[in-house]
Amino acid sequence: MRGEIDLGKWLLGAIIAGVVVWGLFTAVQKFGLLEYLVTPPEETEKVEQIIREREIIREVERPTTEGVEPAEVRPIETLKMTAKDKYTMADLSSGKIHFYDVGADVSDPNTKPLDTITISSGTGNTTNMVIHTNTEYDVYFNGSSTHYDEKIKNWKVSYSPDTGKGFLFFDDKSYYSAVNVGSFVDVDTLPEYETGWNESGTDTIYYDKSAMGGSGWIKVDIGNSEANSELHDVVMCFLDSDGDLEGDEVTSITASFVSGSTAINIPSDLTTYWTDAAGTGAATCFEIAPVLGSAEKARWQFTITFDEGNLDTTEEFKICWDDGGDYKAKEYPSRNAKATAECLTIGVQD
Repeated sequence: MRGEIDLGKWLLGAIIAGVVVWGLFTAVQKFGLLEYLVTPPEETEKVEQIIREREIIREVERPTTEGVEPAEVRPIETLKMTAKDKYTMADLSSGKIHFYDVGADVSDPNTKPLDTITISSGTGNTTNMVIHTNTEYDVYFNGSSTHYDEKIKNWKVSYSPDTGKGFLFFDDKSYYSAVNVGSFVDVDTLPEYETGWNESGTDTIYYDKSAMGGSGWIKVDIGNSEANSELHDVVMCFLDSDGDLEGDEVTSITASFVSGSTAINIPSDLTTYWTDAAGTGAATCFEIAPVLGSAEKARWQFTITFDEGNLDTTEEFKICWDDGGDYKAKEYPSRNAKATAECLTIGVQD
């Protein structure tokens, strides 16, 4: 009997020991306790930190979207906004905010806005219930001919589900900041030019072949003449509007800074631009300033060298300044050219 009892106890102990070993093995696999079992006591704290970090990683990797409801989409019963002049903070008298599908080509005349807010006396609203909460749109400001158009990137709607009313915010501001289109400096009267030129026409100066020695310089004020306004994407262009030049009348045109704003940058050698425009009847343009602010301008000198043997009195060309990145460019969605181009005609006389 005693031998049987001792054998039973031995078997029971073996089973218990097996369970403990299996549990320890499982813990080692699950929690990475091997380091803990073999690590000297003085590094126990370090191993415990490793175990905690592993548990944090496992927790972060677990899905967190369970039970999350999608944002509710509701039609906005009344969507309101305000707009002001960027420089004066006066209420905007006109303008529109257009909502389009994302990716819409607003330069396409067949692309119509989903909804429009028309601005008057600084405010506007729509009650068409076309615009929804938690929905992406392409939003544009239409400044007509007086203010620059803009695709608005940072906009949001503050919406009250209790009233069904929403309010438009722009860059975390409670109003849209509209930019008034400036005016180019009038070149009808040049500030200075070399003796021998004849400034007798409107926005025109004549190279006098009998008084000049093959070249002559003029100084021109370029930029924005209007306060509280801007000029965007400013370009300088050469234009042979009647296409009568052969391209050999001018051998060199150079530019140099005299005074004023350093925001205007003009290449020193302009000959190739002039050659590319000659005889085409079109304008060749290049950017000279991304933005010119309130009444911001500069004085530049242009020196033109002519081949007088190829120069006829019926031939002329223009130097023009315009905005929008090209000569007579339009902006969208307004489909309007903004600032009026300013051109100086270079004529010839014997």
